[in-house]
Amino acid sequence: MKKRAFTLAEVLITLGIIGVVAAMTLPSLIANYQHKVLETQFKKAYSILYQLVLDVQNDTGMPLNVRDYSYTYTGDHYKLYNTLKPYIIANFCTTNGCIDRIEVDDGTGQNMKEYRTYNNQVNTSSYYMEGGGFILPDGMAIYIENYNSKNLMLSIDVNGIKKRPNRWGHDLFTFSIDNETGKLIPNGFDGAFVSAASRERYCSATDSSKDNGLSCSYYALTDSNYFKKLPK
Repeated sequence: MKKRAFTLAEVLITLGIIGVVAAMTLPSLIANYQHKVLETQFKKAYSILYQLVLDVQNDTGMPLNVRDYSYTYTGDHYKLYNTLKPYIIANFCTTNGCIDRIEVDDGTGQNMKEYRTYNNQVNTSSYYMEGGGFILPDGMAIYIENYNSKNLMLSIDVNGIKKRPNRWGHDLFTFSIDNETGKLIPNGFDGAFVSAASRERYCSATDSSKDNGLSCSYYALTDSNYFKKLPK
C-alpha cells in the first residue's frame, strides 16, 4: 500500500497561510484585550472615587462644594486635599510621584509632560489636576482640582502614571462634584464643570484643545462600546 503524506511545499504553504492569518488577527485581539482591561479598571476607579466622596460627606454631614473647599473662596490650597487624605490608603504625592505642576505636600511642582489629550495631539492641561494627589497601592493615581469657582473635580489614572497610554479618555478620567447634591458626576452631565452642551467638544477625535478629554468620563459611563472605539 502506498502511504500518502503532505509534501514539504504543502506544509510550508500551510504554515505561511497560518502566519498571514495570525498577523492579521492578533493586533485586533490584543487591542480588544487592552481596551477591555481599561474598561474594567475604569469601573473600579469610578467606584473608588464615588465611595470616597460619599464617605467624606456622610462623616461631615454636608456636601463637598466650591464655597467650602475651593481655593477661590477659602484661600487654602490644600483644604480639599487634607479633607480627603484621612480616607485614602495611599502614598501621598512627592516630586517623583505625580504630574507636572501638581501641588504636593512640600509645595513643589513638576512640568506637565506625562499625559496627552484624547486624540493624542497635545499634552493635557494641568489646570484640572494641580490641587494635590494620591498614589494608591495598586498604582492608581487620584488628582485634585479645587482652584476654580464652578466645581470641585477629581481625576483618576486607572492604571497609574507609569503605565501607558496616559491619555485623557483612555486611562485618565475627570469627574466633577455637583455643588447641590455633592454627588460625583462625570463631566458632560449638567451640573458638572463641562455641561451637556460642551461634552462633544471635550471628547473629540479632531479637537486640538489641550482640554480635549475632559468630558470623556461621560461617554465611558454611558456608552457600552466606548472603549472599543478609542482613537489611536
